[in-house]
Amino acid sequence: MRSAKQLLLGSLGIGLAVSGLSALAAPPARAADPVDIQIIGTNDFHGRILNEPTSAAAGAAIMSAAVKELRAANPNTVFAAAGDLIGASTFESFVSNDKPTIDALNAAGLEVSAVGNHELDQGYDDLIDRVMAAYDPTMNPEGGAEWEYVAANLKMRATGDDAVPASWVKEMAGVDVGFVGAVTEALPTLVSPDGIADIEVQSIVDSVNAEATRLVEDANVDLVVMLVHEGAPSTNCATMDDSGPWAEIINNVSSDVDAIVSGHTHLAYDCSFPVQDWVDAARPVTDRPVVSAGQYGQKLNRLVFSVDPDTGDVQAKSQSIIDLKTCSNDTACTPYTPDPLVVPIVQEAVDVATPIGEQVLGPIAAPFNRAKVANGSENRGGESTLGNLVAEVQRAETPAEQGGAQIAFMNPGGLRAEMEGSVAGDVRNLTYRQAANVQPFANGLVNMDLTGAQIEKILEQQWSRTPDGTQIPSGLTRYFLRLGVSKGFTYTYREVPAPAVPVQGGGTPVDTWVGDVTGMWLNGEPIVPTQTYSVTANAFLAGGGDSFWEFRNA
Repeated sequence: MRSAKQLLLGSLGIGLAVSGLSALAAPPARAADPVDIQIIGTNDFHGRILNEPTSAAAGAAIMSAAVKELRAANPNTVFAAAGDLIGASTFESFVSNDKPTIDALNAAGLEVSAVGNHELDQGYDDLIDRVMAAYDPTMNPEGGAEWEYVAANLKMRATGDDAVPASWVKEMAGVDVGFVGAVTEALPTLVSPDGIADIEVQSIVDSVNAEATRLVEDANVDLVVMLVHEGAPSTNCATMDDSGPWAEIINNVSSDVDAIVSGHTHLAYDCSFPVQDWVDAARPVTDRPVVSAGQYGQKLNRLVFSVDPDTGDVQAKSQSIIDLKTCSNDTACTPYTPDPLVVPIVQEAVDVATPIGEQVLGPIAAPFNRAKVANGSENRGGESTLGNLVAEVQRAETPAEQGGAQIAFMNPGGLRAEMEGSVAGDVRNLTYRQAANVQPFANGLVNMDLTGAQIEKILEQQWSRTPDGTQIPSGLTRYFLRLGVSKGFTYTYREVPAPAVPVQGGGTPVDTWVGDVTGMWLNGEPIVPTQTYSVTANAFLAGGGDSFWEFRNA
């Protein structure tokens, strides 16, 4: 219960009595009707602006139509997101630096979003100076997001100030609704560390709790919604609060937070968990929604809170997931008519991208693929023809006038599609679009000097490690990422068990493994630990991305 509004009402009553008006003669005050506050949520959109005929992605025009239909039925609505709206996008958005996605979400009425890791793919300055800055046809033609980005746990390293706003508040029908943002604590391993060198990533729980308390106690906010770019490891509501980093968020975020809208793991779930403080206070609502809309604009989360505008108390709530397509492989199977404001934005993006994407780069003899597991999904721990090919291209393309490169490495997470080409007769040609779909990130190449001992350390960092060499607890970031390597470089290793790692939030410790490199060769000659070698990698790896910290010591 928020007391500020009750104090205000009490003071009004005192004022009436002092002025000589009879409180007894006045008609009895009638309690205000509850206000239904509607939160529409999305996450991990990743520039899926087209209605895809072979997937459940409905496209920006359909998503916008659904949001506007829900808003028309209840004007007390906020369209919010949990991050990764841009970055790792489809070609139509990627080739225009995600400007089509920004324009489409502006037209759809997005109002607030947590910062996701992909919002920082091009660094903090790009987020602030392009994406979040006002559109200007000359000075900022590719930016202009009209929604607010929030992240309470991102601070400027030098000053401790907020790197982006910690929260955003909207008043609707006498109810103040605050949105507190946060981004995954694994951010430094997911983007180029150089791009966020000035940023400190703090605890999600501590940061959100502090900001929620400030909103409730100082800003008199009635309803607090957490937008967090972190998510559950599975869709099983019965177990996601048992242990691990996600359970820590569910269980330890303060009772000032009325709902958790999440993302990052690309899973759709519609869960709720009891909050002990609410139970103890005998509140009408005692369980807190914990939701995610999955990925790529396939679904929306819908939360409705019935709030007493006088006290700020939540009297009732409902929650649901809305499917934007009724089937997964037909553009026609949607109950929504595409938003006419968004349709031309998407079409212009297609018109720009098509001639660029159709350019033929050259022939390939056969497909180059990522590693796969038995069910056909991507395996970032397996050696792949595609990863090795990209590494070899990076080595071969390092300019000779810069000394060339002897070895190159490629991280598997930078490969987002297979390199299959298009077969016409006896020729399999690769287009610019197909190549760009493989590597949609704007990473340049960095050439550096590394000793043989440093190369060995990098290879052993394929098993998750922190900068000081200790193992990262399983579940926090990753277990094993196999680097693609250029032609002529080979190595052997043995995998050995490491001490079990405690699980955050309790539970059974996790068995872990580490790698011990037993030999390395370049063109058949042993790598000498003290000798220096010329190595090329993309800027993400060179900055220590994906926990390959030793690259930073080159």
